[in-house]
Amino acid sequence: MTALLMEPWPTRGAVMGEDYKRHSTQEERGEMHEYIHQAMKEGCIGMSTGMDYDPDVFASRDEITEAVAQLKEYGGIYCPHWFRTGRRIGVTASTPVPDRIQGILDEIETHKATGVRLHFAHLTTGWDVRPRPPNSVAKSVLKATFEATVGEAKDPLDITWDAIPFMVRGGFSVMPYLCSSLAPWLRELGSREALGEWLKVKDFREEIKDAFKTGKLYVRASNPYINPKFAEGMVVLESKSPGLDGKTLAQIAAERENDPVDTWFDIIAEDPDTRGVTSMMMNEKHYYMYYKHPSGMLGLDTVFYDDKRESPEPTRSVPGINYYSGFPIIYDRFVKKEKVLTLQEAVQATSTRAAKVYKLEGRGVIAEGGYADIVLMDYENLEIRSTELEPRQHPGGIEYVLVNGVPVVENGKHTGATPGRVLRRA
Repeated sequence: MTALLMEPWPTRGAVMGEDYKRHSTQEERGEMHEYIHQAMKEGCIGMSTGMDYDPDVFASRDEITEAVAQLKEYGGIYCPHWFRTGRRIGVTASTPVPDRIQGILDEIETHKATGVRLHFAHLTTGWDVRPRPPNSVAKSVLKATFEATVGEAKDPLDITWDAIPFMVRGGFSVMPYLCSSLAPWLRELGSREALGEWLKVKDFREEIKDAFKTGKLYVRASNPYINPKFAEGMVVLESKSPGLDGKTLAQIAAERENDPVDTWFDIIAEDPDTRGVTSMMMNEKHYYMYYKHPSGMLGLDTVFYDDKRESPEPTRSVPGINYYSGFPIIYDRFVKKEKVLTLQEAVQATSTRAAKVYKLEGRGVIAEGGYADIVLMDYENLEIRSTELEPRQHPGGIEYVLVNGVPVVENGKHTGATPGRVLRRA
């Protein structure tokens, strides 16, 4: 099932064209509002924004608030990809890092001004603590984020959020090689072997470092100027170079008494086929709190792929573990193993609450007259089969799935049925 949010990118682009790197005029806003009304009348359930992305990153808060206000008469929901990293193009070594909490507070002010329900896409903590804090501090920061986010909400559904399960390495995609983040040079040279040879040349290395420093290449996971701790999150999975498997780039750099970036390049030069994975794992001890809270739910930030998918161009990356097991991980880890969520709380976080937030009548619950979207799992034998080396594996224990009452999975196998449909605002 897919329920549609109206996307602002085509709207702002349609009105402002290539001249979008500025605040809009009142006349231009009026044109944008016409598009919003059209989309809502055609069945959209709300509107999103991408505050770290072009063209929305150039919009004033007044422009955003006026646009959101158009949703009120339709009972729509505002779902911002809120301002937390800053513009993801042209990031240089001197680009200031924004205060994430301000991005949260800005959206709350828009909610207050418009009365439109607010749903944060991919909530994370409002404050960044370095070095990695002890669990007690991390837990306090998360609690403070919740208080800042929903502390003044009159109803648990007035302000809500989803949180990506950052609990596995390679959740989004698997590189699958340590050189994959150097895609522009890999594609230009034509092979991993050629890249490895060129990385033995000092001037070539400096060219890549300069691209990171000047913002020519934005890769959050591996750009030391955007992510100073990148080496702690890059892991060697499999290499012909002895003694590296399972270690982070930071560990290897310390052992070799070398700079992390040069260590990264050295490993590729030694074995261009070295397998690796980048990690965006958060503090795991308290991550369940995102889902236990009555305003929180699961959000994967992924799309649908089969178990054969790989990107057609180098680096041949493959979908990550969350594409195949993001929802089962919640049950396997937080309910079965750690027992920090009840089964009922997990169902709320992965189904029921989302249906309520987006006003999807007859969904998210098993009730007479409902649409019968049902997952039957063998709870005791639920198993996450995806691995960092091969994430494209479906979980075990998901025996039957019904969509609109039609079986789409039987005995763990897809039936080929496609009874899903686009859901429109009632």
